[in-house]
Amino acid sequence: MKQITTKHRLRLLKNRKKILLVFPVCLILWLLYVPAPIISALNLERTLTIPQPELQDIVLTDVFDNPLSPADTINWNYFDHVKLAEVPHLLKTSIIESEDRRFYTHYGIDLRGKLSALKATLGSSSRRGGSTISEQVIRIINPRPRTIKSKILEMIDSILLESSTNKDQILEFYLNQVPFGGNRRGISRGSRYYFGRDLKDLNDTELIALSVIIQAPSRLNPGNQPEALVKKLDTFVKTLVKRKVLEEEKANIILSKKLLATPSRPSDEQNTDHFLRFAKSELKRINAGILSKNIPVATTLNPAIQNDLDIILKSALNTYSGDGVKNSAIMVMDYNKNEIKAWLSRAGPAYQSTKDIDASLVPRQPGSSLKPFLYALSFDKGKSPDSIIVDEALTNTVGFGLHYYRNYSSRFYGSLLLNEALANSLNIPAIKLLRFCGYEDYLNALKKLGLNSLNKGADYYSDGLALGSGEVTLYEMMGAYATLARGGIYKRPRLFRDLSIETGQTQVFSKESTSMITEILSDRDARRLEFGRDSLLHYSQETAVKTGTSSEHRDAWIFAYNSQYLVGIWMGALDYSATNKMSGARGPALILKNIFKTLEPYTTIKKPIVSDRSKIRNTSNTDNVIGNSNESIKVIHPTPNLHLAIHPRIPENNQKFRFLISGIQTGDMIEWKIGKEIIKTESDHLLWQLRRGKHFVRARVLRNNFIVHESSKIPIIVK
Repeated sequence: MKQITTKHRLRLLKNRKKILLVFPVCLILWLLYVPAPIISALNLERTLTIPQPELQDIVLTDVFDNPLSPADTINWNYFDHVKLAEVPHLLKTSIIESEDRRFYTHYGIDLRGKLSALKATLGSSSRRGGSTISEQVIRIINPRPRTIKSKILEMIDSILLESSTNKDQILEFYLNQVPFGGNRRGISRGSRYYFGRDLKDLNDTELIALSVIIQAPSRLNPGNQPEALVKKLDTFVKTLVKRKVLEEEKANIILSKKLLATPSRPSDEQNTDHFLRFAKSELKRINAGILSKNIPVATTLNPAIQNDLDIILKSALNTYSGDGVKNSAIMVMDYNKNEIKAWLSRAGPAYQSTKDIDASLVPRQPGSSLKPFLYALSFDKGKSPDSIIVDEALTNTVGFGLHYYRNYSSRFYGSLLLNEALANSLNIPAIKLLRFCGYEDYLNALKKLGLNSLNKGADYYSDGLALGSGEVTLYEMMGAYATLARGGIYKRPRLFRDLSIETGQTQVFSKESTSMITEILSDRDARRLEFGRDSLLHYSQETAVKTGTSSEHRDAWIFAYNSQYLVGIWMGALDYSATNKMSGARGPALILKNIFKTLEPYTTIKKPIVSDRSKIRNTSNTDNVIGNSNESIKVIHPTPNLHLAIHPRIPENNQKFRFLISGIQTGDMIEWKIGKEIIKTESDHLLWQLRRGKHFVRARVLRNNFIVHESSKIPIIVK
């Protein structure tokens, strides 16, 4: 056995001598073979430089300065830099012993190390490169194909690099840019990726394990291959003992500790992609000069709230998938600080093809959730919560026909107070209030609230402005509702903790008007007509709540704020299909209950949102009934060129149309003239028996036997 070993050693010794002779000869021949102009064109590295960061390379952190997961998709470690003096001594020593033990004595290449690597390769099935740390740095900066030519160029580069850069600078660069798998670079990010903690919090076993993982990150990943890493760690620690880097007693302690991988959560679980994409677009929009500063940017996102709400959102999408809900989005804002704390958008399990679309930024119809802003404007124009408005049947001309407005419950409540009309989200009073405020004025107010998706004219939206037919985004609506919560002042929602980038603030409504809106939206007695007193909209802490549901139940919304947090929720389908009668008072309201319960541990401000209700309400009620008195006399129905049709399956004697005139007073006589027929009534309406043909209708109003109004001829056609 000894004879075989001796022969083997003699053979290796002869091979080593041959290699020592052949290698320099090959290097000289290569340098002679490559012309000088080509060498100069090879752009050999002499400095430690990496590409300038682009917008997508910006590292965004949460409110606690922890990097948000998608930042780990960046190719370079621009911002998570550790100075050499701050690197734990054991980690630095272990990495040098593992990667390049003669780092401080060679001049860029280590021929002894290369011979050792070649010897190990010849003697086993595994391959070792034998590259020095300087050569690895060159490969990081300037990756080349794995060829002999490239290897020689790397050797030349490393010699040139060491001639112009000191060893500590090279080592510091290496420690901050060395690949750790999972597209992570640098010991700091490797520490968090594999063990879920900062470098300063790692124990000795984890520090040495980190130095071992560098050799083969995918094969030695403690989360996937713990046995392989433990075996490699055991061998390496014993090697350190032999080299007198570690004392045997300390080595035994290190090996006795169990290695537990507690990696940071994957980005898909944190669901921050949509927020980060929008935050980076905001940085580009404001041009804050972040790229030139090379520092991480702290956002306002609270990871604990984000993760807790993500669990709620995923559960809700599973629960309501049978109701046609395919997508949903949630936002939480601390409106006192104007900071977004959670930003979530998810697709249901069967609709993952839409998961990359941020539903928070897709314009959708808000339905009745737009109404509070109309009422706030009316209060600034002189109305009050105790002003009277009539909830009654209302129609509007559409082409040659009529559109009949109705409330969600299809009921009409007659005369009621404005606070009841808003609290119960009634449609007819909202349309009357819009006509009182003026279409242009209301649209301008909405734009001041940041609802820039409403980019058409007032004539385009018409009465739809009152009913939420125009499309807005959840993000825009959060800014608008925050305006109500903080006394009528609009500010663009804040995404970054330390950047002063607000574009100013606008006083859209008076503080008194928004206080009245808050009081109405938090009054469960006021909403009893449509929602009941003990509905899902009641909360233990005083909370202002408003729901919204678009036509055909395509969108379901809810917005609510207490003394600190504003929450907005949208549910629906991004393919614009209708849900199975999902409303804001159903799915979103139930989710909202869970969210406010989740927010309780994070709530630091607990006070009434309405300080003194008795001072807000105007109980004098001296103003007139909205939509009735002080109006000019006007024929509402029929409208010019109205087309009506007699139903073939209903007896003709039972088919009548309602003529309607507004602005009359008690005691007025109205004469309706249809062709040659004259019908008199003291009511503001007349049920006229339908007759086929073209007719001309004229209305005359007599007051004390004097004609005070006579309309023009109104042509109608009955088929």
